[in-house]
Amino acid sequence: MNEETKFKLQAHLDGEPSKGEARELSELLSKDAESQSLLAELSFTKAALRGNEIELKLPETREFYWSKIQRDIERGSRETAPRSNAKWWTQAYVQFAGVFAGGCVLVMISFIAFHGQAYSTDEVEGTGEEMGSITYHSEKEGMTVVYLFDREPEKVVDSN
Repeated sequence: MNEETKFKLQAHLDGEPSKGEARELSELLSKDAESQSLLAELSFTKAALRGNEIELKLPETREFYWSKIQRDIERGSRETAPRSNAKWWTQAYVQFAGVFAGGCVLVMISFIAFHGQAYSTDEVEGTGEEMGSITYHSEKEGMTVVYLFDREPEKVVDSN
């Protein structure tokens, strides 16, 4: 059973459908056991709610109660937004700080994207135990200098 049929059965229980719809629903109820059980369940629920509903009494009349709500709504719509006590320069400072922070983020992203590629860690073949090396890389000059040296320099023999 689809949702529309369920809603039609509920409307039938409340006496809302037109005569044509009421005939269709009567035919449906005579043929479909699921519709009959749903209508019976809805009837029991309606009776339980009607008999056990808590009655709430207002201290005022209904019209006065709703007129108070309406006055409160109208009063709220007439009120303007509270004025800010902050001076214009503090608001400008906050906006400037936001723009500055955004600019810093963009500079960092571009620096990482364009210059971060030069700091790759390539594997360098070892020089062995007897040789040492010092590497200098200049990004500005676009060059790398590798200085190789002996770890154990030859001993200079003094001829004196």
